[in-house]
Amino acid sequence: MTIRVLHIPVDTEQPLRIVEIPESESLAQLQALVEGYVERIDLQHGVTSWLNEEGKLTGLQCNPRAQRLYIETYGLADIIVGPAVLTGGADDQGSTLGLSDAQLSHVDQLLGPFARVRIENTYSDGHESTTEVWLEPPAGNSAKELEDWWQDEVFGHTGAGHGTDGSLGSLLTATVISGPAHLVGQTFEWSD
Repeated sequence: MTIRVLHIPVDTEQPLRIVEIPESESLAQLQALVEGYVERIDLQHGVTSWLNEEGKLTGLQCNPRAQRLYIETYGLADIIVGPAVLTGGADDQGSTLGLSDAQLSHVDQLLGPFARVRIENTYSDGHESTTEVWLEPPAGNSAKELEDWWQDEVFGHTGAGHGTDGSLGSLLTATVISGPAHLVGQTFEWSD
């Protein structure tokens, strides 16, 4: 079984990314995503933020998006550094829970507006993968602006590194699953 988490890189040019991690390996996966030992901070709405425990000691940069979530709960009591991962709290046995749709919606309202894009990669040898990224929506909604957004912003997040030598045919499909109303439900495909 997997849990759904949200990875928040330090670099604001990098998108937020939904990651599915195995529940049985959640600690190791959280440590990999924050690049070190984890520290847990409970936020509002049952959301838990996981950070690099030694981030300040090792000089990691401030994470402005994770900082905004921290300020909502605690004010300016601390500075948040390094990559952050959000989960949905813990169950009665202390196991880490994945983020619910309501929790993701709350985070989106605080950090957004974002266009949440599901990307499905299908290859001619049967390999498939799915990922979700949160991207800044296009500035406008003209056909040209939308086409540029799909090509310049979304396409770079497609593919799974499978068949990168060009030997496999692929169908890469991106669908906006939440965000500005004029984008929700729109789909774009690339194939070869």
